[in-house]
Amino acid sequence: MSTQIDICNQALMLLGQNTIQSLTENTAEAKACNTFYANALNSVLRDIKPPFIMARVAPGALLATPLSGLYIYAYPVPTNCLLVVELGTSLNTGQPQGAYQDSLAWTVEQQSILTNQPILWIRYLTVLQSVESVMDENFVASLAAYLAFKIAYTITESNAKVGTMMQLYGAESEHCKNIYGQGQSTQQTYNTQLLANR
Repeated sequence: MSTQIDICNQALMLLGQNTIQSLTENTAEAKACNTFYANALNSVLRDIKPPFIMARVAPGALLATPLSGLYIYAYPVPTNCLLVVELGTSLNTGQPQGAYQDSLAWTVEQQSILTNQPILWIRYLTVLQSVESVMDENFVASLAAYLAFKIAYTITESNAKVGTMMQLYGAESEHCKNIYGQGQSTQQTYNTQLLANR
């Protein structure tokens, strides 16, 4: 089991920097990790979509009819939701992804899920306290690489280090997604845009 400090120290070691004992230390390394860690964690969770925080629930009660002509139904986003991943119109949860997706248009706006069909389940990433306790080594390596990418210039003032960590995260996250994809009945394809949006 890894801790926030373990992950921060992995990131710092990737950059060739001194490790820390606490995020409240009065050092450049601790201040950078403390500033960027939470946002880096959420960014990587949304990008990789790891199974250890994936959940599936029935939707809540219908909300008011959406104003948009494209969408007919509105459901509340689950209260502990980090990201809505998929909606289902079939109780057959083993149905290959995409079997119904061509006809199911949906979007998330202002904490509401808008759809053109009634849905039976919502697949989403949950918000977990102390999520580090359930991370596997593949996800930890990806998160450490992305955190190193985020703090690289602040600590090293080296654009070369930033570029190296960007490439490392790309490789680590792709490996992680491939590992998680092996545990699914249908391989899923993910789009990574968070590096380009830095």
